[in-house]
Amino acid sequence: MDAIVEWSVVNDSVFVFYGDGGEFRGEPMERWLREVPASGVRKYIGATGLGFQLSGDTRKRCNTVLKAQQIRFVTITDSALVRGFATAASWFGITIAAFPWHELNDAMSWLELDPKTALDAMSAVKTNKFTVDQRLTARKRGSLRV
Repeated sequence: MDAIVEWSVVNDSVFVFYGDGGEFRGEPMERWLREVPASGVRKYIGATGLGFQLSGDTRKRCNTVLKAQQIRFVTITDSALVRGFATAASWFGITIAAFPWHELNDAMSWLELDPKTALDAMSAVKTNKFTVDQRLTARKRGSLRV
């Protein structure tokens, strides 16, 4: 099943992504590969639910974009597996750290965001999560095919 994803750019400086409910692939992933470099941001928040998945090829392609753009990346997830992938990515030259959801404030500090941008970014994470969760609920009820 395909992941449901939402993203936004906060204050022209932080790319904020949230995904859950399946594998990140296809058109949304291809659009992401175009939009991250086009955004010009140097800081990225990648938040996920426990149902979010990346294939090895997708991880490699995403890591290439992040490394080429020299993006400081933080992932927010309660998945130990995803946090492990983040650690592995750091071994290949990506500036990345992973935090569980209850350490969202610490993640904003690690990204070195000013207070206003940190608050705006946390709001965007929560808004994107809310939107995805609503779409996941609709999909489970059979009223949305994604």
